[in-house]
Amino acid sequence: MFVVIDLTVTRARESEINMDDPATLTSAFAEFVATHNPGSRLHRIGLQVLRAHTTNQQRREAVLRHEDLAKRLTQPPLNYARPDQWNGYIPPAMVNLGESELLRTVGIGSHGQQVARLNQLGHRTRGEQENDAPERAALLEISREAWERDHLLPDLPEGEQTLTDGELPDGA
Repeated sequence: MFVVIDLTVTRARESEINMDDPATLTSAFAEFVATHNPGSRLHRIGLQVLRAHTTNQQRREAVLRHEDLAKRLTQPPLNYARPDQWNGYIPPAMVNLGESELLRTVGIGSHGQQVARLNQLGHRTRGEQENDAPERAALLEISREAWERDHLLPDLPEGEQTLTDGELPDGA
């Protein structure tokens, strides 16, 4: 089952709202949450979306505060044209490619209906698997370093803010 959250804006307000602005998007999510009764399914979904968006915003701001980390967003494997294009999202650790079932193709039958044909070799889908994309690994590393700098490290000059594995700053 899919739930579609309608965040469209009426034509009268379209000219006033820039949906590319994260603060405006946060406002739109908050407005969506407020329009549904507390305890309702859509209210809970809206709260989860708002929480995820806020987390992404905070993660993005933390990375962009550090010039060297922001620059890493423009290098391989991420290759953003500008660091501020990243919205703070990190893909999930596990990806579900579908239930473990026989692979099939979908075609159009003689009467225009969709017809699913199971493959003849008995191949199955893989189901859930670990997301080992290099982009995810790079985003995790950059985000982790930003968090460490903000939470674990004392105020040091920009180039000296790195920890080796297992090392904790003085007083932590």
